[in-house]
Amino acid sequence: MTTRQAPLHGVRIVESSMLGPGAITTHLADLGADVIKVEPPQGDYVREMTWPIVEGVSLMHLHISRGKRSIVLDLREPAAVDTYLDLVRGADAVVEAMRPGGLERRGLGYERLREVNPRIVFCTISGYGTTGPYKDLPSHGIAYDAWAGIVQPEFDDDGFCSMPEHPSIGILAGPLFGALGILAGIVRARATGEGSRLEIAQSDAAAAMDWLRSETWRAYERPESEVTGNKADGYERRAPGTAGMRDGVRYQFYETRDGHVLFMASEREFWKNFCDGVGRPDLFERHPGSRYGDHARGNRELQGELREIFRTRTTAEWVEFSGDVNTPMAPANTPRTIADDPQFRDRLPWLPASALGADQLPIPVKFETQAVPSKAPTVGQHTDEVLRDVLGYDDARIGVTIFATDQSIGVVELARAAEERGFDSLWLPEHTHIPVSRRTAPPSGQAELPEEYRRCLDPFVALTAAAAATQRLRVGTGICLVAQREPIATAKAVATLDLVSGGRFSFGIGFGWNEDEMEHHGVEYRRRRAVAREHVLAMERLWADDEASFAGEFVRFSPSWSWPKPVQQPRPPVLIGGAAGPTLFAHIAEYADGWIPIGGAGLSKAIPRLRDALAAAGRDPDALEVVPYGSIPDPGKLEHFASIGVTEVIFRLPSAGRDDVLPILDRHSALVTPR
Repeated sequence: MTTRQAPLHGVRIVESSMLGPGAITTHLADLGADVIKVEPPQGDYVREMTWPIVEGVSLMHLHISRGKRSIVLDLREPAAVDTYLDLVRGADAVVEAMRPGGLERRGLGYERLREVNPRIVFCTISGYGTTGPYKDLPSHGIAYDAWAGIVQPEFDDDGFCSMPEHPSIGILAGPLFGALGILAGIVRARATGEGSRLEIAQSDAAAAMDWLRSETWRAYERPESEVTGNKADGYERRAPGTAGMRDGVRYQFYETRDGHVLFMASEREFWKNFCDGVGRPDLFERHPGSRYGDHARGNRELQGELREIFRTRTTAEWVEFSGDVNTPMAPANTPRTIADDPQFRDRLPWLPASALGADQLPIPVKFETQAVPSKAPTVGQHTDEVLRDVLGYDDARIGVTIFATDQSIGVVELARAAEERGFDSLWLPEHTHIPVSRRTAPPSGQAELPEEYRRCLDPFVALTAAAAATQRLRVGTGICLVAQREPIATAKAVATLDLVSGGRFSFGIGFGWNEDEMEHHGVEYRRRRAVAREHVLAMERLWADDEASFAGEFVRFSPSWSWPKPVQQPRPPVLIGGAAGPTLFAHIAEYADGWIPIGGAGLSKAIPRLRDALAAAGRDPDALEVVPYGSIPDPGKLEHFASIGVTEVIFRLPSAGRDDVLPILDRHSALVTPR
């Protein structure tokens, strides 16, 4: 059986939005469009707005951002603007869902977008639109319903105003009209090659949804000789909509034995069917009504008799009766009880929380097959994926490492600066202490071990601060001396950092070189690799199992509980640092995910050997991460690295203050793929 493509498969939308108007592309994503949500580094704060908050994220975000991909671009940076334009070149539409002119101020207005893609459909959706005296007013969703006259204040016993319960219309209808307009623009563009610019005001949408009431009052401004009421009402004018039905009888709510139903027998045929069905033909004989639209307004005698009749059955019994005798009725549900209604269960099965983070309603448009949309993304979750797969950007990334000390630039400031400039990651090394004995020669061949080795910060504490201060930047230990660490506590530190960072942690480990430092931790230098291996294997059990146990030569613990578990499953990426060779490659093939070589020499020969070792161990070589340390990047080197399978290049910053470090970051930021 052939699987049908989604209706909007092949349609790509670039979205720049804040808060609720982003729902304009939710409808398109639900139908299969590829929606790329471009966010600033701090992200769309819809994740924190309204209630409820589900596991730290708003339900609004989970719903309106489902099915989308998130990419972080700081449009204050020229390189990021160039990347945005690259996205537009291959897109069908761009959506600006915020105050009008936001993209224009970044040099990305409609005319600029047309230069790179003449077929582009540009849609801007805002509160009050781009014209009129209210166009620059700040606003939120209910403002448009108040402006349109849909919602009116209520008053309590003390005369204070309050907000009545009502579903927001403008903020829901605006995106729906916008999605319709975008599709119309795309159809025209594909037929003619011409793009278009359209704008939606949510206030306009609210008024348009309430057209019957507004147009009725407008019609009543004409003479009564030209505009009258309904024939069934003796042509008397009455208020439009449900306001004109308050004293209706045959079109009215009635109390049942266990709830309420809405009775709607305003046509004579339906009214007769009801009277015959309840065994009261006399009601029809006494109150036959008009052929159409007769609500028997103000007939209290009839309303009283109907009230008693409806109290004799349950709501479900009346709904069944409605179908049996062919007279319109509907159960009066609430937003809480509707989920138990059999019609709801049949037509609107919940999209599961297991997939989307919270139970959600599907789009109420049914095609032959419909996939469950993907979960709403974290900030920048798909940046690398989009840059690689959509734009074809070089896959080699650039990160930084520094000996962070009590004298160097602060870790939080460095992390923010690296993220703002588009770097991918920040890595911190570890030394618990440096014995004064200094029996072991420095690995760099220097006569004296630099001071930063003895002053470096705890990497897990420092990286937690860096992760909390950033949105996209990945953080990693580079490297953690895992043989010198107690594995149960380290497993918790790793999982906690992965949780706090939202799955942005990479666990770089090494075997160590400083013999006297190891001795203080009770580790024999010649056994350090075996100890490190066993520590990682023990931690993997703690990360994976609810009741974890381990029995090895160096680590042993009975069944135990340990939480949190890492966000990345089955574990954060484990990368081992060291020189190429069969011993190191055997360790990587058994229990790690990648390699951290020092420098870039010899990688073109070493990487194929490592891939062979992974394949021989039954591992996927294509999943290998290779992250060389200490290489000074340049365009040619990055291109070479990408061609041989390097996934990221880490260059070392001096352990110095901000005045020395930030200019170096600025120089190298020209090589960074713009984010």
